[in-house]
Amino acid sequence: MIYDQESAIVWERDPNKFPFVRVILQLVPYRKKWRNRWIPSDAIIVGYAEIWEGHRGWNGRFWRRCFVVRNCDYPFGDGYAPPKSKYVPCEAVDPLTLAPNVPGSVTERCFRVSTTEVTE
Repeated sequence: MIYDQESAIVWERDPNKFPFVRVILQLVPYRKKWRNRWIPSDAIIVGYAEIWEGHRGWNGRFWRRCFVVRNCDYPFGDGYAPPKSKYVPCEAVDPLTLAPNVPGSVTERCFRVSTTEVTE
């Protein structure tokens, strides 16, 4: 499994401020740092997974998860305002459910409102 090589989740921003983050999975040549060129230009990095030192990777590359928000998710991408939409992107998870080797999940917190309040 791809997640079994992770040693830690590094948060660059407080995950408690975001009801959801998008998960980007890419094959990159770095174990620790995350390079901004690997994410969409309108994304803000909230956190990323580090790979344990003993993992050899595949031809010098490692599957890494990066957790981002995009400009279309929150006003100004800061997580202080409610999401711009009541819908959650398909690649989104609750950041509080993420851990090394754990994929994370969608929770009611992702919607920032009770599911009984969402009507259409």
